[in-house]
Amino acid sequence: MLKLEELIQYLKIILGNDLATEDNELIEKLGKAAIEQVESNLRPGVAVKDGEHNLLMLCVAITYYQYALITAQKQAQAVKVGDVSVQYNGEKWIQAAQKLKDYYYKATRKYMRAKFVEFISV
Repeated sequence: MLKLEELIQYLKIILGNDLATEDNELIEKLGKAAIEQVESNLRPGVAVKDGEHNLLMLCVAITYYQYALITAQKQAQAVKVGDVSVQYNGEKWIQAAQKLKDYYYKATRKYMRAKFVEFISV
């Protein structure tokens, strides 16, 4: 039902095609896990055809959130060279990913079981 290729296309749009080549494998693993998570939590017998796009976007949002968490851990928070200082604010990126994920959780609630279990690690 939900396709990994479509998930990756949407994620590249969100990331502005700035996905590093070395992160492709990580994204595929996170995407597969998100699709499995969503599909395994669908209510039995529910017709998901009308909500298929939102379910795919929920998978994109879960993948994006997990990717943001992992990437933020790898990034330096601040670099100072002489008088020049550059600060990376991964927290805002994570908050944006969290908001997107929360939105699609709400948009797909009627297709999901009462308790949606979120897996944080791959």
